[in-house]
Amino acid sequence: MMKKRRLTSIVLSLSFIFSNQSLAFEENKEKSVYVNHVHSFIPGAELPITSYTKKNSEKVLGPPKKTIDQSLSLGHYGEVIIGYLKKADDPSSVKCFVNGDGWDIMIHEPKSTRNFISNNREEDVDIYITKNKIISKETKWHFLGRYNVIGLKDNLIKVDMNNIKFGYWVKLKDAGSKMVRNSEYSGFDASAVILRKIGHCDIPYN
Repeated sequence: MMKKRRLTSIVLSLSFIFSNQSLAFEENKEKSVYVNHVHSFIPGAELPITSYTKKNSEKVLGPPKKTIDQSLSLGHYGEVIIGYLKKADDPSSVKCFVNGDGWDIMIHEPKSTRNFISNNREEDVDIYITKNKIISKETKWHFLGRYNVIGLKDNLIKVDMNNIKFGYWVKLKDAGSKMVRNSEYSGFDASAVILRKIGHCDIPYN
């Protein structure tokens, strides 16, 4: 079992290739996945009206992207809630992710824009998760910390769930640290969100 887990970790590291392929071990009972559903997107200040579309918000789904224009810019204090659904467009089928050894959630922000120059301004992002399967005004969000990609290899932010055993949804909120004014790239630019360990939370993780 230990060898299998080590092999899974290696496969995950190799999977961050910029392609549209799914993770190779996605059929395992305990699997890592890219989020595949946007529950809601609240654009922040300074974003143009063209950024307020469902199609634009879905740029955060799937594998890491090469450039900022392929990613979801949150805007100044904008936020997005994402998760992994078992059935497409059915939020009630959201799968829970569980706490494991090491990092539990990984977020990617690209380094550059269309011209492939490393010119992105690394904004801070606040990470939250909720243990509520159904989101409402009463939903309790657990704050996991404030992060940025400064100095990180491959611009991959690794987040630990600390003492929280499981979650259903992840919320990314721009922390407003380095706002780019009047730009379609204002705020943190979310390229991908990876949930390391999908599990079954109805009974053992209450």
